[in-house]
Amino acid sequence: RGFRSFWLWIAAVTTLWALGSATPFYHVVYAIVPGTKFFRAPSTIFFMTSFAVVMLATVGLERALARRVSVTYALSWLGAAGLIALLASGGMLTNMAQTIAASFAGPQLFERVQANNTALILGAWRSFIVAAVACGLLVAIARNRIPLRTAAIAFVALVAVDLLSIAHNYWMFSPPASTLYASDPAIAYMQQQPQPGRVLPLAASDAGMAATRDPYFLGDAFMVHDIRSVIGYHGNELGAYEQLGNKQGSEYENEINPEFWRLTNVQYVYTNVDAPTLDTLYATQLKRPDITFTRLVGPVRNSAGSMVYLLRPSQNDPFAWVTPALVKAAEDQSLPTVLNPKFNPATVAVFDTSAAVSP
Repeated sequence: RGFRSFWLWIAAVTTLWALGSATPFYHVVYAIVPGTKFFRAPSTIFFMTSFAVVMLATVGLERALARRVSVTYALSWLGAAGLIALLASGGMLTNMAQTIAASFAGPQLFERVQANNTALILGAWRSFIVAAVACGLLVAIARNRIPLRTAAIAFVALVAVDLLSIAHNYWMFSPPASTLYASDPAIAYMQQQPQPGRVLPLAASDAGMAATRDPYFLGDAFMVHDIRSVIGYHGNELGAYEQLGNKQGSEYENEINPEFWRLTNVQYVYTNVDAPTLDTLYATQLKRPDITFTRLVGPVRNSAGSMVYLLRPSQNDPFAWVTPALVKAAEDQSLPTVLNPKFNPATVAVFDTSAAVSP
């Protein structure tokens, strides 16, 4: 009884924990668990809820194999499963979901909830079928119609089939990394260079882009080839770097800014348009006719299927800046200063006022 009570409490507490701010319970967690305000994604604790359910299921199986589960109990759960299936078929569960969604998200989720109605009905009847088979096994055990060993194996098989019917939706099979992130002539060119310049992935239009997500333009695929990229997702990147790049959501607004390039050692632009097109873009739309590009490689098709060019910007910035002096300035002053086209990075290094350096 103590074992069962322990896992019941684990299931209850972790379920409430996983719901986060959706229930008042999380205020208790904030009050008594140190550092909780720094936690992210409280719902990840739900794996403990799942584990508690598994442990309770083992208790139930032990009771069933000991013939301590009555026929009435088994039929009651079958009736409950049937009621849920009928409620789902009648739209009651979908209506309840829409009511809950309206309490915190408004009507914008109604269409998504309604679109899920068919899957909800199928899932409810799938669960009813599993419950019916389990009920049949429990009745057979209670009436001594099946050997206990056979019943135990049948329960394991039933759970496996039930899990497989859901889990297969989450299995994704893809080619090996050597194929997904295969090199191309543009990547090979950068790898052959003696100096560690950075590359800017820049999709200037939709032309030539892969039909699916291209990890070179929208991810960190260059990391596979030991090539430094100035953008991409990195969960541990510096907040100051995001401010320098003026990161908005997943986009760096300053990625097209040549002043940002000189501070991040951009030596190459990996793009889907040729040099003349990018020259025109900078001259007409960005009002920077002083910025031109030279084609190094291309056009070539990368491993994702995009047609790409490797260009070099005309700035010809050094791979590192060495300055004779440093100054300290407030953040709201230093960022506009270093991004100003008139600022010369070779004259002075700008530090935040809190930096542990001496002028």
